[in-house]
Amino acid sequence: MQKFLSRLVHNLILPAVFCLLILMGCGKKDNPVPPETDTTPPRIIYAYPQDSAQSLPRNTIIYLIFSEPMNRSSVQGAFSCGVSGDFRWFGSTVVFVPASPFAANDTVRLSVSSAAQDNAGNGLAPAFSRWFVTGGVVDDVRPTVSALAPAAGQSGVAVGANISLRASEPILQFIIGQVKLTDSLGNSVPGNTSWQDSVTVVFNPSSDLANNMRYTVTVDTILRDRCWNRNEMATWQFTTEADNIKPTVVSITPANGSQEVSLKDSVVVTFSEPMDTASVRAAFSISPALSGTIAWSGLAKLKFKPSQIMAVRRAYAVNIDTAARDINGNRMAAAFNASFITDRVVYAACTSANMVYVMAKSSGQEVQRISASSPVDVACSPDGSKLYVLSGGASGSLKVLDPNDAHSQVRSIAVGSQPYALAISSSGRHLAVSNYAGNSITVIDTLSWAAVTFDVEAGPKGLGFGNNNNILVVCTGARYLYSYPLAGGPWQYRSYTIVEPGSEGLSLSAGRDTLYLCEGSKVSVFASTTDFPWASSSAIPSCSRVLRRGNLLYVSDSLSNRVRVYQATPTGNFLQWQADITVGTGPKGLGLSNDGTKLYSANSGSGNLSVINLTTNAVEATWTVGSGAAAVAASP
Repeated sequence: MQKFLSRLVHNLILPAVFCLLILMGCGKKDNPVPPETDTTPPRIIYAYPQDSAQSLPRNTIIYLIFSEPMNRSSVQGAFSCGVSGDFRWFGSTVVFVPASPFAANDTVRLSVSSAAQDNAGNGLAPAFSRWFVTGGVVDDVRPTVSALAPAAGQSGVAVGANISLRASEPILQFIIGQVKLTDSLGNSVPGNTSWQDSVTVVFNPSSDLANNMRYTVTVDTILRDRCWNRNEMATWQFTTEADNIKPTVVSITPANGSQEVSLKDSVVVTFSEPMDTASVRAAFSISPALSGTIAWSGLAKLKFKPSQIMAVRRAYAVNIDTAARDINGNRMAAAFNASFITDRVVYAACTSANMVYVMAKSSGQEVQRISASSPVDVACSPDGSKLYVLSGGASGSLKVLDPNDAHSQVRSIAVGSQPYALAISSSGRHLAVSNYAGNSITVIDTLSWAAVTFDVEAGPKGLGFGNNNNILVVCTGARYLYSYPLAGGPWQYRSYTIVEPGSEGLSLSAGRDTLYLCEGSKVSVFASTTDFPWASSSAIPSCSRVLRRGNLLYVSDSLSNRVRVYQATPTGNFLQWQADITVGTGPKGLGLSNDGTKLYSANSGSGNLSVINLTTNAVEATWTVGSGAAAVAASP
């Protein structure tokens, strides 16, 4: 039995005690820091009348200024002066207005006991007491207010002047004077009122007054003298100086000389003074001409908002000639001129989204969306004057757009069935389109816009212009790399070489004498002469597109979601691997920035562009575009 009890204590009671100790320890809290307590007693820091004052009007008021906010009822209960009356509070100041005049020639004893408390319950310390002596009169004369500066009827007043006024006797300064200033159009002028001394009030307008304008000053009957008499209402007028200062432009956005300005920016011009808006509209111009709307913020800031995006990489000049006038008729002393250059852009052809996304090169901001049916490729003319969008489907087409006119369509050219890729000759004179389902190539002359389509072997995909007046195309279905003449003679291949299944992406060196081809699971190098001698190859899991920059090759590996980097010149029979760059899902198209410092990867699975810094071989930004991003091109 004893063993049983011992075991019971061990198994039940001790664990319970242990848990209780843990809970007590876990529940322990730091000692709370008590809030700071106000123990400072309030004081009276000023009182009227002065101690031992003589011959005061019988209806004089009493006012006390405390060192801090007070419990008002406690103050009024602790107050004594021998007569009844009303209490008026102005912050920490209390005014006692006698219900009837004090007795004539009487000594008034004033006291406030320590029962007067602040809001924390601290009693007044020290208690307050003083006395004063009344005279034999009651003061019922209302104070008057007169103009000090500007004088009534004064003209030529400076627009930066303050308004000063003088009372006929001391005024209670803790009552804010109601000074109102209005112009001749009835508009109130904002400002603030301050006391210069017991009889002088100053009204300071928040901004300069208008030129050649008549203003009216009105002082309402809110002021009080020391016997609680209201002031007489006062009003007078003055006129400001004429304006003979010529207006100027003090700022413009975009700033003069700005580069890479957003194609969606507005032009904002700030003048030195309010302007005659009609004359400014007539004097304002932008070249090349832009349609848009003008809005004003006040009368000194103009905002011009273009009705469409501006041209890509275009210099614009803003001019305001001397016909622009201020509201008083002064012309600008000299014409104003400024200029800026808009940003370059990056185009992403998004097949599934049926859209080409236009992105600002400098910021990645989406500038525009261009509708296109299943766009599969996109390219810019070498001079940047045209944008080419290749639309897929059974009846393919090539759209020619104008980047200088918000990418409006110039023409649409029919090509073959299910177009796959677009190539541009080095001069920009010729375009070539591979028609995958039509087993054909369409060649377009950009001078006449004449298009010729001729048959090739099965399944043409990647293509480009060689340096031998030829078009190079890989025919995936036939598993051959062909060379066709650009012009002259029959449209027949001049030479060919066997390639691997799944070959598609094709790129050429700057001199167009070396060809790089994605052959399914490898990238191969060929000399782009008529006999296509094989040079080298290197294994890649899923080679989709290839692009050369300098002595490096960049290859999109769509299955492993990366761009692989190789030396462009083979070592022995192989390309040397340099680096792997992780990008979005399903990378396909590749494009270079105009300065060759950025590589753009169109990621079809994730619907975005990876912006790769080619100095560091690292992704520095990701731009969201539409689904099925298949191709990318940057404006030159």
